[in-house]
Amino acid sequence: MFGATLDRLPMACLWFGCEIVANCFAAAFCRETNRAMPGADAPNIISPLWLSLGENCLPDDILSRHGKKAFSSPYISGRSNIDHAIELEKRDNAGLLDAPNLMHMNYLNAKVVRSKTIVHYDDIFEETVSNGFEFTHHDPLSRKPHREAIERRIQRLLAARGRDNIVFLYHHRISDNSDISRLRCKIREFREFYQSDTASAIVAIFYQNIIPKNDENRLEIKIPDDGILEYVFHTHAIWSGNNPAIFWVRCDDDLIRSMIDDIAAYAQPAPALIA
Repeated sequence: MFGATLDRLPMACLWFGCEIVANCFAAAFCRETNRAMPGADAPNIISPLWLSLGENCLPDDILSRHGKKAFSSPYISGRSNIDHAIELEKRDNAGLLDAPNLMHMNYLNAKVVRSKTIVHYDDIFEETVSNGFEFTHHDPLSRKPHREAIERRIQRLLAARGRDNIVFLYHHRISDNSDISRLRCKIREFREFYQSDTASAIVAIFYQNIIPKNDENRLEIKIPDDGILEYVFHTHAIWSGNNPAIFWVRCDDDLIRSMIDDIAAYAQPAPALIA
């Protein structure tokens, strides 16, 4: 019996090895395209794309360091607000990079490029994100590689719209003008561009509430509202300035991790029931 088995072993190993390689390629393709493996229960396999929605660089940094970032969206490295995003979605980002709409400006001791494609927005945003769509770290007006990189980001995002499950992370810079109720309405309007019969969209908003130094930092998790998640960070220091630990919220990374875990739990499809 053992002799017969050993005679067939080389061919069996060859077949088994080929199957492993084929499955590895299939799995890699499915991860890249956000598709389910053939024969798998799709709700258990398809994972969402995690993307930054602004208002500044912070969401992208958070997604990167927590291993969630899918790819670079047009909102990763600049200053903007949700009104910009809504209007750009309405026009498929047309005009954002048109040279007549772009201008160099000096702002906060740095040379930046701003697009004046969208100039109308409500007065509920902090001043630094209320001056047009700002390319803080890129110069699409003077540098062709920067422009092409942003164009690729736009096309990737448009290709995912209504096709892939997406989690957007949106940092609202709190100010005296903030109106969270109005902000939620805008977030809901933006979400509709990415929600479809075959794809889901989640937008997670997070913002700060500055507390007295004697109080303990904590994360407040609001009740989810139809794909809109809301997180309030009750912390001591405003996330700005020249201290990287504060600017990038590494000082409160335990709270950031709690937010990421909560979003992931909400975004995870329920396991299929086994008969």
